[in-house]
Amino acid sequence: MKNNENKLRKFPLAKYDALEVSRYIINSFNEKKYKINNLKLQCVLYLLQSNALRNLGYPLFKEDIVRWKYEPAIPVVFHEYLPYGTLDIPTIREYKCFVPNKYRPVIRKYVPPHFNRTEAELIDDLIDELGNISSEMLCSIVKNHEIVKNTKMNGIVHLFDMYEYFKK
Repeated sequence: MKNNENKLRKFPLAKYDALEVSRYIINSFNEKKYKINNLKLQCVLYLLQSNALRNLGYPLFKEDIVRWKYEPAIPVVFHEYLPYGTLDIPTIREYKCFVPNKYRPVIRKYVPPHFNRTEAELIDDLIDELGNISSEMLCSIVKNHEIVKNTKMNGIVHLFDMYEYFKK
């Protein structure tokens, strides 16, 4: 495990958090008239992180990806959109968040992250590629990736392992 930990340190820190990336993805899917629900969102985020590692050389978001029963997931994102169940997630115009020294959530207006051109193209190309694929089909593909199958249930899918699997 020591070797794996040392290899993980080679990646620069991610610039974004998964919730802001997920809001961008949801809005882009809706803008392009594609459907997206929580299940599909988790798979898109997994593939996006993999593509970022392979093509950019760094992770796009900070949060860990965890292997769950039905798909790899980013828990904070999954729980944010859990109220939608299996329904499509609508365009995000505002969202609630907690800020230090406040006892109630604050409502913030959605502002897209400032992705650089390469990051934006990577995300938009993936959205166009996956837009018409059903959530069931996409998740059945993703959960059969060796990297996911070889990760313990509720275990973290490590960045280095993702990089090695997708660089092929």
